[in-house]
Parts: sequence; structure tokens; C-alpha cells
Amino acid sequence: MASGDPNVGYLRDVLAAGPLPACVVGVSMHPWAKSADEARSWIRQVKAAAGDLPIVLGEYNRPASELPGYVAMALEEVAAFGWYCHSDVQSLGSEGQRFGLFDEHGQPKDVLHALQAILGTTPTPTPTPTPTPDLKALADALEQAAAYLRQQVA
Repeated sequence: MASGDPNVGYLRDVLAAGPLPACVVGVSMHPWAKSADEARSWIRQVKAAAGDLPIVLGEYNRPASELPGYVAMALEEVAAFGWYCHSDVQSLGSEGQRFGLFDEHGQPKDVLHALQAILGTTPTPTPTPTPTPDLKALADALEQAAAYLRQQVA
């Protein structure tokens, strides 16, 4: 379910259609752009419609200042929750928005430190940043390969 269906109509329709396949083990929600109170309200609507199916926040992202209340709400209301996304490299296409726990250079951001403090976890090692290709070197190598092939054909 995406945040665009706040009335849980789609979930109700799916559940009303008949028995669910055995592979359906829960309901994943993405409460984007929702405060903790707004997310809680929506989660409770989904819980009421979902019956015994566990609820998971498959993606969420909030500013560090909102995390204490948001994480407390999630711990009370859902079976599991997952941050979107690991690194800013994954969200670079979003104009002006960086959603990662690590920046594009692999450095931890304030949101990671806030989550660690709230959840009482140990620091996460800094991941190796995704290398940026050297486009000039690649172009030079391609030109050299093309020159070699031209010599072989001539």
C-alpha cells in the first residue's frame, strides 16, 4: 500500500476477493510525508482492515528531529519498519532530496546517528562508497580501442 490510499479501499477489496494465497504474509505500508500521528492513524485503519496480517512499514524517512516520536510510534504499532534508503546514492535522482542514512561519499548522516541513539545500537561501519566512473579515462580507453581496431581492419 502506498500513502496515496489513506482509506484502505484497495486492501479491503483484496481481502474481500477471497482467500489469500499462502505467500501473503503481511501488509507493507509506505507512509511517506506523514507525521507520526498521521502515520499512526493510517496504520490503525489498515490494521482494522487487515485482520491478523502483520503490518510493516516497508519504507519510511523522516528528519532526525522527528525520529524519536516516529520510532516510538512504529515500535508500538507495527511488526517491523525499514528506512528508505541506505545511501544518498540511491536517491540522487530526487531533486534536492537526499534520503539516505549515509551521504553519497559513504559518510554517516545525522539521521543515522539519531536512529542509533534512539534504538541503542552500536555504530555502523562506514560502507565503501560507490566509485564514480572516470569518464575521461573511459573515453580515452575507448578511443585507443577504436584506433587499434581501425589499424587491424585497414
